[in-house]
Amino acid sequence: MLIEIRSYRGIDRADVSLSPKVTLIAGDNHTGKSSFIQGLQAVCAAEPNLFGFTKADAKAYVNRGASEATVTLKDENGIRKISYPSLEPKSIQGAATLHRHAALGLLKLSKLTPNERAKALETYASQQADRPRLEVELQECGVTLADQTKILDTVFGNGKIPGMGWDKGESIAKTECTTRKGMFQQVTGIKWGINQGLTFEPEGWDYDLVEAKLEDLEKAVVSAREAHVHTIRENVLTEAEIDRLKEIAGSVDDLEAQLHEASLEYNKLSTEAQALEKKLAQAKADASLIECGSCSIKGTVKDGKLVVKNNVVCLDSESMAALAKEVQAAVNARDEKRSHSMSLQRQIKDAKEAAERANSAEVAPIEDATAIDTASNTLANAELRLKAFKQKKQGTAYHHQIVALDKAAKAMGSDGLRKRVLIQNLKPFNDKLGEVCRVAGWGTVTIDAELQIRYDDGKNGNAPFALCSESEQFIIDATIQVAIALIEKAPLVVFDGVEILMKEERNRFFNLLRDLELTAVAGISCSRDKDGKPIDCPNFSQLGRGMTYWVEKSTIVLLSQHLQSLTPQAVSA
Repeated sequence: MLIEIRSYRGIDRADVSLSPKVTLIAGDNHTGKSSFIQGLQAVCAAEPNLFGFTKADAKAYVNRGASEATVTLKDENGIRKISYPSLEPKSIQGAATLHRHAALGLLKLSKLTPNERAKALETYASQQADRPRLEVELQECGVTLADQTKILDTVFGNGKIPGMGWDKGESIAKTECTTRKGMFQQVTGIKWGINQGLTFEPEGWDYDLVEAKLEDLEKAVVSAREAHVHTIRENVLTEAEIDRLKEIAGSVDDLEAQLHEASLEYNKLSTEAQALEKKLAQAKADASLIECGSCSIKGTVKDGKLVVKNNVVCLDSESMAALAKEVQAAVNARDEKRSHSMSLQRQIKDAKEAAERANSAEVAPIEDATAIDTASNTLANAELRLKAFKQKKQGTAYHHQIVALDKAAKAMGSDGLRKRVLIQNLKPFNDKLGEVCRVAGWGTVTIDAELQIRYDDGKNGNAPFALCSESEQFIIDATIQVAIALIEKAPLVVFDGVEILMKEERNRFFNLLRDLELTAVAGISCSRDKDGKPIDCPNFSQLGRGMTYWVEKSTIVLLSQHLQSLTPQAVSA
């Protein structure tokens, strides 16, 4: 692996061949070691703007007198170059290996909040709950069966597609929750809130409706309507009533025109719904096709033989669900139009009867002056009670669904079942941390049930990360980084600031990289003796354990070359 740097952050030109073992980047403070490390991290991750500066700030990455700075990665898979200030990553002659943030030292669990740490750890600890366990959790939340299936298929997949995981499941639960809030407001006329959902009372609501049954209320409306019609027919009409009947009768033509339009629309919607139902049935049939194991041809089995069906594209579960939703919407639209047509037919019938009554009526005093008003009020009250019952029932159902879906979203959030499962499954990850610590010969790094990172050096107890010394914190971060690199089988591990370690711990660190046979790059600051030679800077090239480079005066050279340049004359000068 080769890193080429041109006019980048004080380094004019450098061609650094990385060792398959350890590549040590050494030098005085403020000579460009961190610049090299960050350029390496950026090109390996293919993210020129890795450290979040603005495009205007990117000009500062270009050395004075140059128009462009570049960092190029060349490996067995190809070449990738990142440029400043354009911030453009480009692949050349194939795509060089793309490295993940954790192994590059860009993602440190110690710097994350517990919730952020939980999400990051899901990549490395087996956090997936089994489907029955999440199903029980959703049932206990009160999620409907249809929503349970949708969420479970999202998290775990349905056998045909891989699950999209906790985040997508949480997102769907939140989306469905928001949808139900809109439905609640549409039904009740008020914006949902936990108190509103529990206490709302529609107009006409009475507490005796709590024990009422829908069919009884519907019968009461029918009975009141019949009594109302009978009362009108049994009483002699007043002029006002005759005028009202004539007004109703005058609407016949308009109602018949509306019925004609509604009938045409119903026929259109019926045709569309029928076509979509046929499409869905075909899609379900195609989804059940058998695929030949040897030739991948799809078909159905008939008389023991595979009947080939060519050009069949089976829908995935998301597309199938979308089609099913489209079918249901079409059927609902058709049924709604049919109900509207039937309502118009009833209105036309009532209008024609009103016309007959108005034409044959005689004006005379009413024997019972309040009979019609009483019957009208009884009918209106029965209709209002039925409407209030439906509003209360539907609104309450939406309220419970909103609460259930909110609980489901929290269950799949970073602090719910998802976190509990992660904590239970942390043991394999802690085992990997323990393995790294044993090889290194230093204290034990663990992540506890509260997702706190701890270090036990065998002397001062099991201390949380924040109470550890800077060198211990480096050990903790390095242990986690190496464990993740082993789990990911990362092709490269990158460290900076190794000088924070005392000599004994530093030796253990380098021996760890050797013993685990990791390909690594490490940055270290070194002081010099009176002759200008680096102090405590291991020359891995001579030891056969990798390569050591020295950074000085805008260049990066092998340490052995740097030492050769330190002639007595050069030193005295």
